[in-house]
Order: sequence, then C-alpha cells, then structure tokens
Amino acid sequence: MKKKDTLLTIVIPTYNRAVYLEKQLGRLRKQNDDRIEVLVSDNGSTDQTAGVVARFQKDMGNLFYSKNTENIGFDRNILKLYVLARSAYIWFLSDDDAILEGAVRNVLEFVASYQPTVAVLAAAKTESEVSNWEAGSKSIEIFESLKSVPDYSLFTRIIFVSGLIVRKEQKIGEAVLGKFLDSKFFHVSLSLILLSQRFMFCLAPRLAVVYREPGFVAKSEAAQLCFSGPAKAMNLPEYGYDLKKTRSIINKDWKAFIILLLTAKMGLCSINSGLSRNTAQELRTLLGIRILLFVWLGLKIYRFIPPWWLKGFYWVRCVLRYGIGPGVEYFRSRTRQAFSTKASDA
Repeated sequence: MKKKDTLLTIVIPTYNRAVYLEKQLGRLRKQNDDRIEVLVSDNGSTDQTAGVVARFQKDMGNLFYSKNTENIGFDRNILKLYVLARSAYIWFLSDDDAILEGAVRNVLEFVASYQPTVAVLAAAKTESEVSNWEAGSKSIEIFESLKSVPDYSLFTRIIFVSGLIVRKEQKIGEAVLGKFLDSKFFHVSLSLILLSQRFMFCLAPRLAVVYREPGFVAKSEAAQLCFSGPAKAMNLPEYGYDLKKTRSIINKDWKAFIILLLTAKMGLCSINSGLSRNTAQELRTLLGIRILLFVWLGLKIYRFIPPWWLKGFYWVRCVLRYGIGPGVEYFRSRTRQAFSTKASDA
C-alpha cells in the first residue's frame, strides 16, 4: 500500500455514516497530495459506505478501503487503522469533522519540520471561532519530556480524535496494545505509550479542523464518556505516568459531565443515562467513591429535570461563549438539526 515518498496516512474510522464520509472524502480530494494516503476502515456498515468510497477511488489512487465483517467497536477499529497504516505519521480523522482549506498541506509541513511523536492539532467549534483563532497570534508548544508537562490536563486534548497525529512505532504493535482496548479512548492510551518510547509532544498552532456537525449521537454511558473511559485509558503507571495526577485531572471534568446531561435532556444528543455495574466499579477503583456518588446523584437529577426548562439555559450559554450573533446561530443550528443522524459507533 505504501509508496516510497508517503509521509502521512489519513485514517478514517466509520460506521453507517455514508453521508458524512462523502463530504469528508470530498474535502480530502480537493487537498490531495502525493505525500499522503487515505485509509477508510468501515466497521461493518450496512449503508452506502462502500459505494461512496468506490466512487472516490476512481480519481484518488491513494484511497484505500477495509471493511470489517462486523462492528468490532471504536477502540478495535482505531487499533486496526494504526496497524494497517504504513507511513511514518498517522492522522486520525473522524468522518464527520470538517477539515479546513489547506489543512493537509499545513499538517504535512508541520510533521516534516517538528517530527513529533504525538501532536494535537488546533480545532474550532464554529465558523466564528475559526475567524477569531486566525486573527490571533499563536505559537507551537513543544514538550520534550514528561517532567516538562505542567499537568496532565494537556493529555486530555488527545481525546478529540480528529486533532490527533501520531508517529508510527514499529516496535509497538497489536501484541503490545491489545490489552489497552475497551475504554472507548484507546487512542489516548496509544498516544501515551508512544510518548513513553520517545517523548516529543506538540500542540500545533495552525487551525485544521472544525468539530463534528450537529446531530452527533453518543450511545455510551455518560459516566463512561466523561470519567471512567478517560481514566482507564490514562491508567498507565507501568509506562511512567503518575496515577494520582491522572485522577486529579479526570476528577475535575465534572463540567463536561453536566453539559452532556443537559444537552441530552434537550434532545441534542442521545446517551445512556444509566450506570452499569462495570462502570460503577471502574469509577470507584480509578477515581474514588466521591466521583461515584457525584455521578449517581447527577444521573438521578437528570431524570427529573424538565427539558423545556433547559433551553433558556443553553441559549444563554451559547451567547456567552460565542457572542450574540454567532451564539444565537449556533443555538438554532443545534436545536434544528438535533437527531439528524442516527446513533453510530465508529
């Protein structure tokens, strides 16, 4: 699959989102480059995903497609993409996150210049954020040792898949990584393990991606998405990471948990609002009884809050975050397009 001069493989996990994948491949076709390959791993889709890829392959000789016979889950699909990619660098890109014009060229220049082990690309959530970001002056941040990282909150930036670039390490393959699956944040474990071999962690200043379009639906437990999943993925003391620092960072992520519950109650996404025995045990083991009780109480309150009461709160939050015009536009977009996409697990 690999050409001699291929520097970057853009890998796309997907499942039953042919409409989004078609848009993404269209963006990549406009920015195609001899130094990249594009690899799509279809997690057993039953829609038109295969046909979409086949159409683009007619004029994209560097586009490759692999389909699983069944849905193997997000983590295993990410591992498969890492194993299949043959270039020096891998850019994990969700099918529903929009890359900006010039992003591919910028990423190629960045990895060639800095040769990071792990890099996090800058990302925005709205077009107004894109304008504000580009108007400001930002510089690259480089961390060449674990001791130079001020706190582990920097590692939580790895959670956003479409902002992640890793350097392929041949010594770290499926045999090593297989035991770190099933957190739904395997890409975090992968990144931290790679950094343990060669610590070069970079935060790239050039904007590359705009977050997923409205309509995204999460099937996972809210507690797993916000607490136990990231904690499990970052629980790597055998690779030199401090478990206490990991716990400290994840314990502070209660705001994301509350926002997820509020947006779900308004119908902007769909979540599993239960708390399984396995997740409860992970919360207690990894983060302690206080977080477990906080999660349990939050889920209880969630079930009794009337949805109509929250829309005003969400409108205010959008305006405060993005400004009057863009905030109202973002609020309308989110509420109008809620559930425009069926639940999926790439």
